[in-house]
Amino acid sequence: MVHEGLSKDLSAAGEIVAAEARKISSEHSQTIPPSIKVRRRVATVAVQAGNADVPLAVLYEKGNKGSNPSSTTFRHPVFGNKNNWVTENRYPFLRPAAEKTMPEVEALVLKELDAAIDEIAHGS
Repeated sequence: MVHEGLSKDLSAAGEIVAAEARKISSEHSQTIPPSIKVRRRVATVAVQAGNADVPLAVLYEKGNKGSNPSSTTFRHPVFGNKNNWVTENRYPFLRPAAEKTMPEVEALVLKELDAAIDEIAHGS
């Protein structure tokens, strides 16, 4: 079935990005890489990082809410103590992973789309 095969291949494309993001993030964190997951919903794929146990992932990638996207740092309270704030360096990993793997991901997705179109057109 076209939909099932294409969905599987889209997940594989997402995993290419996720693997690179894990590699990049592992240079600065032990907790972020295992939190990086590929999520598939119908015909879309997302690579996500972090969860309630790993809030640092969002700060590394995006910085503080409302901060300048080009900022190289973020601020946070030490162990939740809002009277004691520190500035830390950001270490983006999702966008760099997506940019680095884009040619490989595009090639895989286009190959699979061509196969899906061929299956639809020829009933293979």
